[in-house]
Amino acid sequence: MQEINNEEFNKRRKMLGEVRYIQKLIEIDIEELNELTLQEKELKITNYDVKEVKSSVSNTNSQIEKIHDIIDLKEEIKISLDLLIKAKLRVRRLIRTVEDKRCRLYMHYKYYECLGDETIKEKMDNISERTCNRLNKKGILTLMI
Repeated sequence: MQEINNEEFNKRRKMLGEVRYIQKLIEIDIEELNELTLQEKELKITNYDVKEVKSSVSNTNSQIEKIHDIIDLKEEIKISLDLLIKAKLRVRRLIRTVEDKRCRLYMHYKYYECLGDETIKEKMDNISERTCNRLNKKGILTLMI
């Protein structure tokens, strides 16, 4: 196992955590989109075409704002999904460089699938918290960057 300093260790952990971070952003945007969609139903917004929104007499300023918010959020989610796919590919590539199979499996669950510790422990035959920590540290240290 190679020796690395804390800064490098944290940099590697941050790279691996990118998938979880982007997924969280997408979840937040989807929640906001769901709220706007509910409001949209209450306001009876009928026209989603940006070009037609302003000219439609039936849409009030409040409705127009909601329509633009919905369109912007959908676009933001689409961009985040593209980023997520690219991040997952990078993380998967990094994880494949870990030689220890058990360690690689742990890292796949944690950083690629973004599973919680309890779920990972169950999937790996009820391993202990200490074993999780050891596998994580070993995996980060043995990544080939």
